[in-house]
Amino acid sequence: GLEHGAEEMVIARLFVAPPWFRRGIGSALVEYALARADGRRVRVGTGAKNAPALALYRRFGFAPEGGSLAAGGYVELVRDP
Repeated sequence: GLEHGAEEMVIARLFVAPPWFRRGIGSALVEYALARADGRRVRVGTGAKNAPALALYRRFGFAPEGGSLAAGGYVELVRDP
């Protein structure tokens, strides 16, 4: 799910069913979202220990808000235009 704001878009929900992992679906969904950002900052959140999701978002230029990951729990990442 995408949430559109005037200056920021949020990738609110991005899920891929486990049987479909590692087939490029997550990348395609992120590409779809970024194509609709229209020059806005994009924010997404995930578990701080969810290495596959963190790697996916980093490949697309996302970085942890504030520059570092929390020790655990939830982390927000941003991609500036």
